[in-house]
Parts: sequence; structure tokens; C-alpha cells
Amino acid sequence: MVLPEIVSTGIYNSQVAVKNKTITKNRKTTMFEIEIPIEKGGISHINSEEMPIDKNMIICAKPGQIRHTKLPFKCYYVHMILKEGVLYDSLMNMPNFIKIDRRENYLELFKRLQKHYDTVLE
Repeated sequence: MVLPEIVSTGIYNSQVAVKNKTITKNRKTTMFEIEIPIEKGGISHINSEEMPIDKNMIICAKPGQIRHTKLPFKCYYVHMILKEGVLYDSLMNMPNFIKIDRRENYLELFKRLQKHYDTVLE
């Protein structure tokens, strides 16, 4: 199995990252951007699809997609590079927006991954 190169993990907070803005600029993704919102609010746009941001969802943006967000937006995120293999194929075939049950389980995975990644960088 080809493993991804994790570029970054963390918490994104639009109130800190893009102060006094109501919408982010269109941008083309260069890697997988997987996010679990921390709170409800805003609208995520990926290519021609849009979805109101909700805590019970995962956002899966793929390399080469165009995205922007109507703010506010706060999430845990994992950004990773993967160019081939079973995981790549699976992620490329995932919907951009996935409604989830058992949010706590996914949230715990994001937190553990962030903690592990932070430890590796030390």
C-alpha cells in the first residue's frame, strides 16, 4: 500500500486566517484536503457543488479541484499528498461532502493524527 505524505494537520479558524472577510478566494487545490468542521456555519464550495457547513460532515477536497468558502468556517484538517495506489483511488472516488454519524469517532481520529504529527515535527 502506498502511504500518503502528510503535509500538515491542525485547526483552521477563518476568524484568525482571513479576518474581516465573508468569503475566501477561489483557489485550486494541490493535494487532498480532508476536514471535519468544529462548528456549524458558512458554505463550502468545491467545483460546482456547494454544501452548508455542518458539524456532522467530512469535507474531502481532491487535488485539482477549485474551492472557496463562505465564512465562518472552523475545522480540524489533514492535508496530504498521494499520487497512486488503493488509498488514492478510494479518496478520488469519495464524495466532496460526506454526512457522518458517530462524529466523536472521526473527531478523535483527527485529534490523534494531529497529536502524532506534532510529535514527529518536534
